[in-house]
Amino acid sequence: MTKRSSSKSWLCSTLLCLTMAGCTFPSPPVITTSPLSSPLSPVSTLPPDTPVRSDVVRFFTDTLISPGGQVSLALQCSQCCADIPHCIAVLPNGVTIYEADKSCWSPDERFAVICMNSFHDTPCGWYEVWDMVDGIKKATFYSYFHRWSPTETHLLVYLVQTSYISTRDQLVMLDPLSGEVTDLKACPQWFYQEFPEACESFPGAVVGGQIYGLPADAVVEIVAYGPDGTHYRLSEQRANFYWAGRIKMSFGTSYTVTARANQYSSYPGSYTIRLSDVDEHVVVEGYYPDLRKGEHLDFYFSISAQP
Repeated sequence: MTKRSSSKSWLCSTLLCLTMAGCTFPSPPVITTSPLSSPLSPVSTLPPDTPVRSDVVRFFTDTLISPGGQVSLALQCSQCCADIPHCIAVLPNGVTIYEADKSCWSPDERFAVICMNSFHDTPCGWYEVWDMVDGIKKATFYSYFHRWSPTETHLLVYLVQTSYISTRDQLVMLDPLSGEVTDLKACPQWFYQEFPEACESFPGAVVGGQIYGLPADAVVEIVAYGPDGTHYRLSEQRANFYWAGRIKMSFGTSYTVTARANQYSSYPGSYTIRLSDVDEHVVVEGYYPDLRKGEHLDFYFSISAQP
């Protein structure tokens, strides 16, 4: 059995972590294996140097060690062909975690963010926060934008850019030990340095609506105007489809959304939008409560009256 001595950079799991948080994957480790009994693969008694068919699944054990060596976990691994090993970590209480060797550890080495449902070069499906000492899952979230605070023992910050129309983004600070969750109003400076573009877009939301009445070859442009008259293009597309665009606080807390197409006029002419760090949803001013969300910013077009 060999020990997989990990560093923080080795343990970061996600493609985002690769490119933005300074972590890199190493080449697949060279592992001297210890046979692991399995009903699918009998323990081999051949000498280590004996050639093995490339299509045979190998089972072996390994060890996962936290960056500072405070936590050591047994790994049960399998490997087929030229693929990288797939390992299951066995936590102290007997709970097992798949792909726990792909993780980012908290500074105190008690907790880890683990990339879940990732295969080869595909991105993570979601992330789980685990207490690697007590063997308890503390949280699940969906965000490439996450990092442990460099000045605290185990404070995790992650930014969830909403994929739901009209719902505001969330910037969350999690203390996995106490379970306390705090909604942040702005990115901490250390988080901003890692993810400047994401932080500059926070808080934001996706708004959208349907376009009606245009011929198939017409082009419609959706534009948001801030209080100072600055305009931002949210969408540009052809014909009568659902449009969607991202708005953000940097546009202003209140602004106007319009749609325009050559030789056509729209009804309504515009919508007044309010986005704040208090309301969960985008608010459309002047409409009944059930129509005040920003997923129904519909525009109906007709040919403009000729002078």
